[in-house]
Amino acid sequence: MRPLIAGNWKMNGLMAQLREIDAIAASVTTKPPFADVLICPPATLIVRSVQVAAGRIDIGGQNCHTGIMGAYTGDISAQMLDDAGASWVIVGHSERRQQHGDTNAMVAAKASAARRAGLQVIICIGETQSQRGDGTALAVCGDQIAGSLPEDLRSYSIAYEPLWAIGSGHIPTSEQIEEMHAHIRHCLERRFGPDGRRVRILYGGSVKPANAREILSLPEVGGALIGGASLKAKDFLGILQAASVDVPRSERAGVGDFMRRMGIAADHGGFALKEAITQSLRSRGYDIVDFGAHQLNPADDYPEVIVPLARAIAAGQLERGVALCGSGVGASIAANKIPGVRAGLIHDVFSARQGVEDDDMNVLCLGGKVIGIALALELIETFLSARFSGAPRHRRRLAELQALEHEET
Repeated sequence: MRPLIAGNWKMNGLMAQLREIDAIAASVTTKPPFADVLICPPATLIVRSVQVAAGRIDIGGQNCHTGIMGAYTGDISAQMLDDAGASWVIVGHSERRQQHGDTNAMVAAKASAARRAGLQVIICIGETQSQRGDGTALAVCGDQIAGSLPEDLRSYSIAYEPLWAIGSGHIPTSEQIEEMHAHIRHCLERRFGPDGRRVRILYGGSVKPANAREILSLPEVGGALIGGASLKAKDFLGILQAASVDVPRSERAGVGDFMRRMGIAADHGGFALKEAITQSLRSRGYDIVDFGAHQLNPADDYPEVIVPLARAIAAGQLERGVALCGSGVGASIAANKIPGVRAGLIHDVFSARQGVEDDDMNVLCLGGKVIGIALALELIETFLSARFSGAPRHRRRLAELQALEHEET
């Protein structure tokens, strides 16, 4: 899984600082990194940040309410963040827990509300200096994981924040970071089984360009949640570069036995996301066959590009493909008109994997106006790494579908 490098601007940032987001997005576009990139500005800048980022990086919120709407003066709901263009949200940040009294139960409720709104979520945990000193750090963080994570594990990341390191310049030793991240992974696997390995564990505590490479190279560190260093593009990009250094080419294709060749197609509604996906995957060693559209044409129709991709899949020229339109619905309808194609409209990691394991899904359909680049790449990697189980009941299902296709044709 790709690292996530996320910047939390906290209560910092005026309109003039949007140039920093533009600089980060421009650099990412020029030289795609081996990492997903997220900036979480204050709520007043989210709409403009989304406009400036223009799909090149993801934009998120710093907190959300548990409700959809109501008499909660000063609060912002997950639906409002989504409506503003955000694709992520941070919940349970140490400052929210300490200064606003956010409990584990409140954090879990916010995380659930965010997922219902279609947002990806970073859930923060961490211990104080006194808890570190009295030897209870592991237990404290374990309790926070148990109380702050909803039962549904989809699209969550964990950020470990040693509270005594945030903004202090004091960094835990590599051994302390490694110990805590291993403990977090153990807690996740104990509760969620194999799915617990799919959660990214970010480190967040005075990460800077000077120490980022060492921290990001540690086992179970799946990215960074960055505070002050994310306010300046130069500093943030230095950390982002550290996430891309010395990664073997085989790892750049993802974890495990990934397919390295796939087809892709999109109409105008999915064009921008297709271009971003293609650029990112090619930079990491994937062989991408692009069926178009090759330029943005608001008048095109999805069958024009999706059907040629689907026919190539059905003919065995490619094993897997990704099809996009605005919502993903039309792409799925068009692809499934071709016998031998099993296309699924997918917006979550569980379905991207199970669709292949149970149903031998060979075309992944995505909504270009529904999800951002980070989630799209995660879904594609999951889709390409999954394998059909071959279980008798699964083979029986496919045989029934093939027989139906022959009857209808």
